Amino acid sequence: MQRINSSFFTGRSTSEITRDLLGKKLVYLTPRGLIAVWIVEVESYLGVNDSAAHAYNGRRSHFVSGIKKSQQDLINYGWKR
Repeated sequence: MQRINSSFFTGRSTSEITRDLLGKKLVYLTPRGLIAVWIVEVESYLGVNDSAAHAYNGRRSHFVSGIKKSQQDLINYGWKR
């Protein structure tokens, strides 16, 4: 399996990158061994011109900007600890 590097994310549209991430395997080495998962769902936002994006018209969601990134992930994806 080929490792993705930074060039995967440059010089291409957001839609292309998102499409190509679908089905990729994420692998993380922990002190207790490897964790591997497949990307089975993706979303992409096109920045200030995408009304679904937090950055639409240059704004940031008041709720999202006031919390830590890890908390935002838990809210966005429903992960439970």
